Amino acid sequence: MTLMETRRTAHAVPARKEALVAESIAVAGGVARLAVPLGVPSALAQRWDLAGDFQVRTLHVVRAGGRARGVALTVHRPASAYEKIAGWWLADPTAATELLGAVVEHARAGGAVVVKAEVDPRSVSAPDLLVGAARVAGFVPVAAPVCGGPVPAEPHGVPAGLVRWLDGAPAPAHVPYYRQTTELTSGPVALATALAAAGEPALPAREQELELYREVTMFDGVDPFGLAVAAAARGHRPRVLISTPDPILLEGVTAAWDRDTRSLIQRGFRDRALAAGLEVETREFAIGEVVAHVAAGGTAVVLIDQHPLLAEPYPHWVTVHAARGDVVVLHDPWTDAHLGESWLDAADLPLPLETLDRIAAWGEPFYRAALLFR
Repeated sequence: MTLMETRRTAHAVPARKEALVAESIAVAGGVARLAVPLGVPSALAQRWDLAGDFQVRTLHVVRAGGRARGVALTVHRPASAYEKIAGWWLADPTAATELLGAVVEHARAGGAVVVKAEVDPRSVSAPDLLVGAARVAGFVPVAAPVCGGPVPAEPHGVPAGLVRWLDGAPAPAHVPYYRQTTELTSGPVALATALAAAGEPALPAREQELELYREVTMFDGVDPFGLAVAAAARGHRPRVLISTPDPILLEGVTAAWDRDTRSLIQRGFRDRALAAGLEVETREFAIGEVVAHVAAGGTAVVLIDQHPLLAEPYPHWVTVHAARGDVVVLHDPWTDAHLGESWLDAADLPLPLETLDRIAAWGEPFYRAALLFR
């Protein structure tokens, strides 16, 4: 699948009193400088400006008689296969259907498999019109997350959402979403999400998130064996795939005592995983093995490099829970809320297989790690 690319497109819309024309405009730089001259209120446009330059941003405009009747802002993470309506404004309520149609057409042409509509009163005017048009167009509401934003939560920090899958396959089975509440707990949250997908009754509250982190941490970071041991303690038996026999996640750790201590902790976790009878495979493996496991109904917790998706070069854990053709669907525990991202960007995040293959590696030389849950 080619990665989604914004481009300028135009198509005619069935005529009414005045012919409506929809246009999709790629955004470089600030959004407000383009949106305000179209009639978007300044306060609304300033919220749209939160979207960072690393995100792919597009303005969709429906005009009649040369004047803008509706404007929508869509965003998506680079190298992904979704489009999210992050902003919505109408001067003419009758333009809602045409505006939404322009968004869906642009997303489909760009290779998206899903369109998400974020219903946030801070960035959406007339939310009821967006919801109504979306429901008519085949969008369905998304179940609310267990934890949807940074702690402490801001007002409207966990917006409602609707989605429409475009690839003809049924929507993925629901897996509860939990947004990590600290910068350190992606591993515990990814593990808890995998356990929820495997039948655990609920995702943890924040207290359990932090307890699980203390259980698996190696000072700063979480290795696959610590996660596997924690899963075994809860009655699950993941298969561990790791491409190196050496301790990992030591990049940037310069103090000898620090490297030695983290290595000691990792070796201890590995020994405990083997003593518990968990299947551990230390070998090079292709990401296709992980995808095949998920396609067969399993779930995978995968170590990734955040940089291609968020322009942040950090190791990170995600939960891959569905496969649909040449796209996988995962829950990413992290969102860049300060850049306007919400849980809708990270829950059921679709990635082309080549993107997962690219990001599922860390270190120099790179290594891979994954936990496969049946």
